[in-house]
Amino acid sequence: MAGHSKLFDKLAAKVAIGHARRVYERFRAATRRAVAVQEDVLLSRIRRNADSELGRRYRFDRISSVDDFVRHVPLMDYEAHRPYIERVKLGDLRAMFGPGQRVLMFALTSGTTDQPKYIPVTEDFLDEYRPRVERLRDQGPARSPEGDPARYLAGELADG
Repeated sequence: MAGHSKLFDKLAAKVAIGHARRVYERFRAATRRAVAVQEDVLLSRIRRNADSELGRRYRFDRISSVDDFVRHVPLMDYEAHRPYIERVKLGDLRAMFGPGQRVLMFALTSGTTDQPKYIPVTEDFLDEYRPRVERLRDQGPARSPEGDPARYLAGELADG
């Protein structure tokens, strides 16, 4: 009986190693495309919001590469975005978002560097990130590198 167990263990190990190699190769292939995927994500968001006031101001309609983005859009901190965000909070979605965008809520930062900041959360954002959040949820409670429970952004539902 012990011989069957060893044979089974060896067979199971070969199957597991083969599976691990295939998973690893898929991962490696995905990492080789990471830059292209990130550029596609950036450009799709730029196109989606080109017809917003922010998009018109920074000529999103002329952005077709990361280099274009760097040329047209300056580095901006929260204060540079605040006037647009305040208008969105008052219902003027076109200040930051293109046609068809819906703001579902505002995430509120913890305010560790200053006052808490409002971050508009759109339907498209949630659709894009929901699968990632579900994977994280399935992995159990999130923890910081120090082992502390992770902080989560508090959401405030938008009207309408």
